[in-house]
Amino acid sequence: MHLATPIHVADATNIPLVHLEQFTEEVRRLNQDGDPVLLALPTVDENPVAVSLAQKAGAALLCILLENMSSAESKRTVERIGASYFLGSAIFHPSQVVEARKAQ
Repeated sequence: MHLATPIHVADATNIPLVHLEQFTEEVRRLNQDGDPVLLALPTVDENPVAVSLAQKAGAALLCILLENMSSAESKRTVERIGASYFLGSAIFHPSQVVEARKAQ
């Protein structure tokens, strides 16, 4: 919840192509109802569908995992999706990811 509005979080990192249309329709429906949806997407190098999903979102945040994503890969991501979609970026250290998973 944020300001009395539910925020939906969707893991789209491993969506099979056969479920893509159903997934995007559900996100669209939630947005039409006024509910924000936060999508976790794979890298565009891992799955080209991420470009389409990111472009359908209202905005994007580039999340960079130190030692895992090169600056060239992050630049390709921004170029493929389009710089105008990005609000900014966030850089995470691998230990932060491990700690967050332990907290779940």
